[in-house]
Amino acid sequence: MNAAVAAIAPDRRKFLGGSDIAALLGIAPPTWNRNSPVSLYFDKIEPPKPEQDDALARRVKRRGKRWEPVVGDMLVESLKEKGHQVEIVTTNQRYVDPEFDFFACEIDFEVRLDGESEITNVELKTVHPYKVSEWGEEGTDESPVWYTAQAMWGLGITRRRRCLVAPLFGADELRTYSVPAANDVITGIRETARKFWTEHVVPRVPPPPGGLVDLAKLFPNDCGATVDLTNNLEFVDALAELRAADSDFDNATARWNAAEEICKRLMGDAAIATIGGKKAVSWKSQVDRRLDITRLKSERPDLYTQFLKESSIRKFLLSRTKEKR
Repeated sequence: MNAAVAAIAPDRRKFLGGSDIAALLGIAPPTWNRNSPVSLYFDKIEPPKPEQDDALARRVKRRGKRWEPVVGDMLVESLKEKGHQVEIVTTNQRYVDPEFDFFACEIDFEVRLDGESEITNVELKTVHPYKVSEWGEEGTDESPVWYTAQAMWGLGITRRRRCLVAPLFGADELRTYSVPAANDVITGIRETARKFWTEHVVPRVPPPPGGLVDLAKLFPNDCGATVDLTNNLEFVDALAELRAADSDFDNATARWNAAEEICKRLMGDAAIATIGGKKAVSWKSQVDRRLDITRLKSERPDLYTQFLKESSIRKFLLSRTKEKR
């Protein structure tokens, strides 16, 4: 069966798309808004965020979309310079998987190369130049794993054999990476996606947490109860580790403060201290601007109330009193 061309509903909560796959697999960069299965889960079950809360993400996405035609033109030009025949089939086409209607993808560019009957998928990327180290040698399949996973996802839905990932670094360095379909990898990704959707999203059962950020999403508020974990060895061992780390932190802080005092005393009013001609530390003056909240609240309570933003957080504190065991 072939993937169905469709105008996918703009509500991304109703399907898994290519940009979801890195989070689904837990391989997304930590700076991404969705970088774990838990964050993806909440993205699918919660109402869309207010526009002002997601303004930065929308600006980045719009900027990428504006650059896509430029990167596409540059790619076609580059391929032709390398001796390839290039036929552009379509752009920004959306597909729904023929087997699972909650699998979907959008392919940036679709081309036929050198008179082949089969279509090649193309993923266009705009990348900051300082990210170039994340990419391998041009012409290989060594694109960052999160982009490779997205390419595999699109290949699995369109049932095609090859995807070109074309990143533009800065304004003028374009590279191409050929990602061939790996059926075992695609099968594994699809099965992970199926389980995620049917075992977590549909029944509203969150996946296991993968770190502190996930736990904060899963348990944003306390219920006021006290839980007795005296006989829970896992908790007791973790508590002992916390106390050991806390002690180490106190000792390290004391050592740091003593050494910092010596360095500052010897530097006096110098901005930089060097060792062997190389900068060792700096102690520079800088302007620290802070809003005087007390004065604002007193003199302009209307503005204070208008721009006050409250949020609830859970603060984790270690009791300094050791429990008897």
